[in-house]
Amino acid sequence: MTRPAALLFVCSLALAATWPSSSLADTSKAPSSPAAPARSMWRPEWATFSRAEGVATVAAGVGTGVLFMLKPPRAARWEGGIWFNEDVRSTFRLKSPSARKQIRAWGDVPYYTAPLLPLVIDPLVAAWAARGDRKAALNLELVSLESFSNAELPSFASTRIAAPGRPESSECRRTADATETCEVDADSFYDGHTRSVSDRHYATDVLADLGMRSGTGYVVPTLLHYSDEETNVSVTIQPGGPCTGACLKVAGSF
Repeated sequence: MTRPAALLFVCSLALAATWPSSSLADTSKAPSSPAAPARSMWRPEWATFSRAEGVATVAAGVGTGVLFMLKPPRAARWEGGIWFNEDVRSTFRLKSPSARKQIRAWGDVPYYTAPLLPLVIDPLVAAWAARGDRKAALNLELVSLESFSNAELPSFASTRIAAPGRPESSECRRTADATETCEVDADSFYDGHTRSVSDRHYATDVLADLGMRSGTGYVVPTLLHYSDEETNVSVTIQPGGPCTGACLKVAGSF
């Protein structure tokens, strides 16, 4: 018997020896049921992104895009700080122009990279790529886009309507020998603290930014999607309190 024939014979014997046992094992096993799909991180009680929200998000996004393409007015319609702006500005504003320029560049980094977390890291990397959870990834992405659209539309609208001057531009026109050398910035808007240090925004801009983005980034998704229907939450605003009718008090269960 040649070597190839012997090898074929041995393999045939091995196959014949194992065939009956494997056949019995297969027939004795119960039919396997398909594996249950992994549970999505998007809880069943959370409302999914609706068509109405999609229409509103697209409308807000288109409106933001139109306002973004419009050039800001050449002259500021509103200059100078209000309330405590000038006091805060004199306290936190860096004295060196080069230092203000550097801190402004540093402030651009978190401003432009912050959207990566809710738009890329959470939905696409953590939910979709790492966990394969398409439902959570899709809803997280759409809810984040909804929040950004609702936040940016009033930001650009207020900028184009009010056209407030930036602090540094207003000061330049007050102190410069030739005002035509000053940069015309009539597009101040609410933004973060590094912009106040670099003399780009007033303190009221920072507070407005905190309220607006906290509202759109937390309150809107929570009310529309993450609220638990079984939770008994009630909030009422009533006159009264320690100073009687001159005050308002918030009461309820949380």
